[in-house]
Amino acid sequence: MKTIEKAAFDRYMSDLALPEHKRINPSNYIDWANFGANEAKRWIPVEEELPKKSCTVLVCTNLHTVGTTWFSFTHRWHQLDKRAIVTHWMPLPEPV
Repeated sequence: MKTIEKAAFDRYMSDLALPEHKRINPSNYIDWANFGANEAKRWIPVEEELPKKSCTVLVCTNLHTVGTTWFSFTHRWHQLDKRAIVTHWMPLPEPV
């Protein structure tokens, strides 16, 4: 998963590829910060990326259930209903 900084930097770099009249004013960094914050709380499709091995994440399944599960070293989801297929996941927030 991209970090907020990486997502904002990618947005900035793609903006530089645009013609000058279509670029965002560099003083609009708040837009990039908002973009990064939205990226951090987005549900990630499993087709796009899988979580790091051996970590607990929030998941959404084809049964429209949301819960936590553990993603193992063998690339398997644990503690799920046998009928459930994970469609999206989200990292758990870091404890404060």
